[in-house]
Amino acid sequence: MGMREGVDYGGMYLSAWIDVHLQWNEFGTIPQTSVRAVLKDPLGERGKLLCVSGSVVEIRVNRDFARPFFLGTLATQGLLFVTFVAVRSTDGVVADTTGVFCGIATGDFTYTNMAGGRTTSALAVGMFDLPQNHGAPAHLFRQSDDH
Repeated sequence: MGMREGVDYGGMYLSAWIDVHLQWNEFGTIPQTSVRAVLKDPLGERGKLLCVSGSVVEIRVNRDFARPFFLGTLATQGLLFVTFVAVRSTDGVVADTTGVFCGIATGDFTYTNMAGGRTTSALAVGMFDLPQNHGAPAHLFRQSDDH
């Protein structure tokens, strides 16, 4: 799955802005949305906070811009998918780990999945709930039991 395909430059620039300007505790001031709401109306939900827990399907660093960021996919327990652009720390976050990602919804993302079909996911730019990203106790990532 070519993660850079379909993730627009606006999302990449938003990741740079979030990395420098947005603090974890400021997420609480942003109106919230859900994966299902983003999939229903991607434009109408753009700019809202999307926080999801799930299992990381894939994650990969991108160093095409001044600051590296991470592109990946998170699967929820309900088998909904979130394509994420993550900034700041991703320590311990690898495929088959579980935890929480919070970010700003930017739309949806359709890609060819491993079975050769098409999958549409919510797209968000933000960070993982890790102590390094906000200094408070967090939902630490752990190896998934789903192998």
